[in-house]
Amino acid sequence: MKKQIKYKTKRKDMDAPQIPEGLHKCEECGEYKGQVEKDGENILMSCICEGILCPKCKKNKIRRPISNYYNEKNNSIWHDPHFTAQFGCDECRERQPSKRVDSKRLVSIISTKGKTPKEVAREAMQNLKKYEQVKAQVESQQNNDKN
Repeated sequence: MKKQIKYKTKRKDMDAPQIPEGLHKCEECGEYKGQVEKDGENILMSCICEGILCPKCKKNKIRRPISNYYNEKNNSIWHDPHFTAQFGCDECRERQPSKRVDSKRLVSIISTKGKTPKEVAREAMQNLKKYEQVKAQVESQQNNDKN
């Protein structure tokens, strides 16, 4: 869960955002770093080079917990909270199967019209069981395909 801090700058050209004053590109990784003033407060920006090694693989760098970075694509400042380090790097997250349930899809299946909260909860649990069964089948097929 990253917190986005909007930082608006005046654009000379609508296609490309103007980089906030105080930031410069890192020569190693190409990300912006430096210090920006926002609402009278100085915010320190770091790049991925200033990050820490992934706690899982000890190979790739991840953003330093409790740090900020500038996202050039949407011209905004992002904050990485302390708990983001436990997720690991992109490679480690891709290798680890997701344990999340697609709640939007699950909720969209359930019609609440004319039902008591207990009935809605029961239907949600039934859908969750179906979802887990299908997910297990897909993972089993993927494992068979690898072998």
